[in-house]
Amino acid sequence: MAVGVTPEAVSSWTVSQQVAEKFRESDQDRGKVLMIFARHPAADDVILNLTALYADPDFMETVRVTAEQLDKQFRGIEKWQGTQEEVVLEETTITNDEIISLGAFRQLSDAVPLLGPREPGAPSDDQIFKELTGKAVNEHFWTPPKSAATGVRNAAERAQAFLRDKRLWPNKLPS
Repeated sequence: MAVGVTPEAVSSWTVSQQVAEKFRESDQDRGKVLMIFARHPAADDVILNLTALYADPDFMETVRVTAEQLDKQFRGIEKWQGTQEEVVLEETTITNDEIISLGAFRQLSDAVPLLGPREPGAPSDDQIFKELTGKAVNEHFWTPPKSAATGVRNAAERAQAFLRDKRLWPNKLPS
């Protein structure tokens, strides 16, 4: 992140932001901040378009016949088929500006430390969080793209400053 890019190995990607959000929301680890990337790959970056494959009746018939011949169920195909709207991409690099949303399950106090004693009658963290986000603290939230961009830029700047302090960051990066 500090250098503006994240390497990514061959992997499946969804073509639907809704699918990505729903998929990531199942990870309720409160220690994580999740990211959603958006990119428009070149045609030769796409190894396999699973959405198109599952829409092909010949492929689905081949799956059915093969399952009968092997006396085996293909549970993943039967369960998900094209619902994940996936493509498999060639190895690539993701730039920081392709991060369009950050998300998490977080308490307000995870992000904003409490200073001093709470005033009598003051709203609880849960009430404040609900007022700010419209969600309860046990609900997942996603940031809008502008907020995500700001968060990523700030995190990258903090990482660079930390590395500079440790004398691990070059004064000038090659262009």
